[in-house]
Amino acid sequence: MKQMIENRLETCERVSALADGHLDAGQLNSALQNLADDAELRADWNAYHAIGEVLRNGERAAAGASAAFVDRLMAMSLVILHPVYATLYVVPFLRAVGVKIGHRAEVSTARGINYELTEIGDESFIADGVLVGDGEIRRNMV
Repeated sequence: MKQMIENRLETCERVSALADGHLDAGQLNSALQNLADDAELRADWNAYHAIGEVLRNGERAAAGASAAFVDRLMAMSLVILHPVYATLYVVPFLRAVGVKIGHRAEVSTARGINYELTEIGDESFIADGVLVGDGEIRRNMV
């Protein structure tokens, strides 16, 4: 089991490096083959690009994204980005998708956020898997 998890993390790291253009020719072929063979890895690829776009532009890149997509992205980020999840990246991402976050607020591992309606006040602390809103989203509706 541990080996399987390590292999999965290594594959995810290669896909991330592919997205960033940091692979040599041999690694590139391997990463592309992995993407062709694994639907979950292709979803990770799309998530890396969405996250990167938000981090690079700092804009509301997900304006056309559904609530279900953003919720899934947040859930995947707990696995994909776990080592950096509680860093400075979460607040800019949440602001980019529409959450109003006050000055000096800290946010990580929050789920079920209604991105258009949530407002987190100054100096708030949201963490430890807190469920902010309804945890079920169907057809882009809470």
